[in-house]
Amino acid sequence: ASLSASAASSGAAAASAASAGAAVAPSGRVDAPPVPRRAVEQRESWPCPRCQLRLPPVDDAARPLPLLVVLHGDRGDVERMTRAWGKAAAERGVVLASLACPRDRGCNASWWRWYLGERHDEGWLGAQIDAIVASTPIDRRRIYAAGYSGGASYLGYYLPTHPDRFAAACYAAGGVRFVTSCSPCKTPVEFVIGSTDPMLALYVGSLRRWYEDCGGHPIEWQLLPGVSHEAMVDVLAAGKAAEIVAWLLAHENICPAPSPGRAESHPKNVLP
Repeated sequence: ASLSASAASSGAAAASAASAGAAVAPSGRVDAPPVPRRAVEQRESWPCPRCQLRLPPVDDAARPLPLLVVLHGDRGDVERMTRAWGKAAAERGVVLASLACPRDRGCNASWWRWYLGERHDEGWLGAQIDAIVASTPIDRRRIYAAGYSGGASYLGYYLPTHPDRFAAACYAAGGVRFVTSCSPCKTPVEFVIGSTDPMLALYVGSLRRWYEDCGGHPIEWQLLPGVSHEAMVDVLAAGKAAEIVAWLLAHENICPAPSPGRAESHPKNVLP
């Protein structure tokens, strides 16, 4: 009789929990109800000094979400990147990490100049991503990158040489070919650049041709009529970022980690 009473009591507790919104597992275990995040939560200087991490509103804060890592231009303006990408990321349920090129590692605001310098730390960017994944529920199959201007140029080195890190990436108003061989992992890439941007003829066209010549990379090319280099940030904030985020989210990472191979970079004293 005591067993029956206990079972009845457990059943009543489970029913009560279920009515309150908790989940009842097949074993009879009652899981806690999901905890929503009602508004954007922004963390300053996380996971690195001057960096910003923005968590979107969601019904269940424990559910793994996509992550978008954005790299600023040579001005080093992290907040400008957060404003450009923040609304689009929040509306699509994407965690946004606006990273600042690390001064304590010898970076003077410019990602690509840092790469060419003697104090460049190849493992730094990956370490920031790992720190975010360790502290925040992130869908590891859906980690993306976007760079503006000099940040995009840095991705011209990082993406082909670390092909298992990102499911897809966007080069916005920038991108430099820093590699000499093809990556075995065919990361999808999107180029978004204005028709009056001097980066188009100087560097971006060459990087696009590298992807085309290597073959296998899904490539999206957007040439925006009349848009200048500096105007791109406003174009992103006005809605282009939302289009790019939607394109990125259509891709999942198919590259094994660690990657079976990587592209080789140019000697650092040679700017291609």
